[in-house]
Amino acid sequence: MRDRGEASLPAGSWPRVWIALLLALAAGCSPAPESASGGDGVVITYWRHHNESELATLETLIERFEASRPGVRVDLKSFPFNVYMTKVVATLTAGLGPDVVNLHNSWIHDYVDSGLIEPVPEGLFADGELEGEFFPLMGSFTRHGVTYGVPMGGGNLGLYYHRGMLAEAGIEPPRTWSELEAAARQLARRDDHGRLVRAGASLGEGDGQGWNMLVDAFFPQRGVRGLADDGRTVGWDTPAGAEVLAWYTDFARGEDAPNSVLFPKPNEAFRLELSAMIVDGNWRIGVLQTEAPDLDYGTAPLPVADNGVAATYGTAWGHAVTRRAEGPVRDAAWELVHFLAGYDSMVTWSEGTGELPMRRQVLDDEQYRTRMAQVTGDRIQPFLDQMAFAEASLKKDEGEYKAALVEAIDRVLLKDVEPAEALHDAAGRVDEMLERE
Repeated sequence: MRDRGEASLPAGSWPRVWIALLLALAAGCSPAPESASGGDGVVITYWRHHNESELATLETLIERFEASRPGVRVDLKSFPFNVYMTKVVATLTAGLGPDVVNLHNSWIHDYVDSGLIEPVPEGLFADGELEGEFFPLMGSFTRHGVTYGVPMGGGNLGLYYHRGMLAEAGIEPPRTWSELEAAARQLARRDDHGRLVRAGASLGEGDGQGWNMLVDAFFPQRGVRGLADDGRTVGWDTPAGAEVLAWYTDFARGEDAPNSVLFPKPNEAFRLELSAMIVDGNWRIGVLQTEAPDLDYGTAPLPVADNGVAATYGTAWGHAVTRRAEGPVRDAAWELVHFLAGYDSMVTWSEGTGELPMRRQVLDDEQYRTRMAQVTGDRIQPFLDQMAFAEASLKKDEGEYKAALVEAIDRVLLKDVEPAEALHDAAGRVDEMLERE
């Protein structure tokens, strides 16, 4: 399953799509196949990035869709992740490309502003269905109150812990950040020279999930807003925001949690049993099943602030119909989006990929939980419960937003810059991005 920490468009990438297009044309690349409707029926061109396990599940769903709609065929094409977005944008800008695209919720803003995708048509879903039956992450597929994509699967951040390490120390998975700090001190191990050989917890890597935790977990848990009312400035350039960054970075470089420069990345440290606890998404379960099938670990909800407020970063992938689709192809494309957003399709996708269904119905589906427990034990349940409140705040250009926050974290950790100063400078950078149209 994909690591959502890699699902961002790097800052400044949009102008480069023209360069990519020109290079492709100069190299004699043939254009993307035309959408078609005619004697052979309707052909929907569907693009996504390449992932073997996900493609196998998607092909099963497409076979079901085609069987239920005689005369409609889906031409599925996949591309390496590192070129997927550039290829989609370049071809659509040139009037070529797919009819249906698979998009991360953080991409919606750019695709809408560039006029590459169409709004969900009225009547495709029942009144109130998208707002009432989907999890809150549904909101991240809207722009100015208009919905442009429909999610099929998603996830969020929770706590991973080594069962044996916690059992040996006689402690339970921490429920609050204060409890996690205390547990980390108890779980850390040092050698005879005082060097840290096992971290109590690894949370300090801003470039991984650290910045997501800061924006969509640590800030909202402590009442710090992501955006001001004007939507053009961030809400975290405040004394309260600086206190949150100070807490996070103090813990990251404290005695019981390694500085990210000195230890492997958190997920690697956990896999190698160099860290007792980490924060990561439900997608890490599938990775560990492949890379460390015998690892004895458990999962728990993301710890909450001492005030009891729960919040976690959410991520989702969905489908959108491009401006390329017209006539019967457009109608069939929206039928495909509707089919993939059905509950049965979501469950098939979840069981094949590890992503979580995006409809609230799953919370009452005992059969689904039983089947998932056979594969993951009880590890998926905390993430499933958190889907009811997982959020992804609007970041507009996520690449620029991420770069600013990662730099702020690293300046505090590596250069001893005061948290308030680092956060203020990051806010100025993000505010400039938010003001651009």
